[in-house]
Amino acid sequence: LFDPDHVLEVALELAPADWDLIRHQNRSIGDLVGACLSQPFVSPFTFVPATVTIDGQRPAQIGLRKKGFLGSLDDAKPSLRLKLDEYVPDQALAGLSTLTLNNSKSDPSYVRQCLAYRTFTAAGVPAPRCNFAHVTINGVDQGVFVHVEVVGKPFLRRHFADDGGNLYEGTLSDFRTDWTATFDLKTNETANDRRDLAAAAAAVARPDSELLAALAPVVDVDEFLRFWATEVLVTHWDG
Repeated sequence: LFDPDHVLEVALELAPADWDLIRHQNRSIGDLVGACLSQPFVSPFTFVPATVTIDGQRPAQIGLRKKGFLGSLDDAKPSLRLKLDEYVPDQALAGLSTLTLNNSKSDPSYVRQCLAYRTFTAAGVPAPRCNFAHVTINGVDQGVFVHVEVVGKPFLRRHFADDGGNLYEGTLSDFRTDWTATFDLKTNETANDRRDLAAAAAAVARPDSELLAALAPVVDVDEFLRFWATEVLVTHWDG
C-alpha cells in the first residue's frame, strides 16, 4: 500500500447526503479560543458508512469521516479517514484497519510530507510511510491525495520491540503545568495512566544545571535530539 512508485486507485461510494454531511463538518479557531486545556479536544467529525475499492480490492462496508484540525480543513476536498473495522470487526487491508488521505491543502506540490518522512526515516527517526492516491467519490474525480500511514499499533510494532506503552497525540500540548491534559491517549485508554507525562513535565521543570540528569530516566534524550535536529533540517514549523 505504501510503494512510493505506485499511486493507489481509491474509489469511494456513499449516500450523497452522507457525503454532504461529513464534508461540511468543521471546527473554527473560535471553538478553541478560551479552552481551558483540561482535556483532549473533542473531534466534530463523525463516521458514515461507505464502500471502497482500493486497487481492485473491495472490503466490506467501512466507516468514512473528515479529518484535520484547522489548516487542512476544506468543504470541497476534505482530508479523509477510512476505518475498515468501523462496522466489520477485525477487517483490515494489508494488515491495516485505518487509512489516511490528506488533501495537502497547505502544500500545492503534494510532495513535502512524503519527502519529510523519508528524511526522518533516513535519519533513523521512526516515521510513517507515505505515497499518493488518486481518489474518486461517487464517480467524481477528487484528484490526488497524500496517503500517509496512521501512527498506531501496527506502526509501533514495526519500529519498537514493545508496543505496550502509551501512545499520545498532542494538540496544543506541552510538558509544562496545565498543558499536559490535552495529550490524547491513543493506546491503553481504559487504564488512562498518565504518570509518564507527569514525570516528563516534572523533569523539564528542573533547573538547567539538573535538566539532563532529571530527563535521563524518563526521556531517551539522544533519540529526541536526533528527532529535533531532523525537524530543523526539514524546516518543520508545526511540530
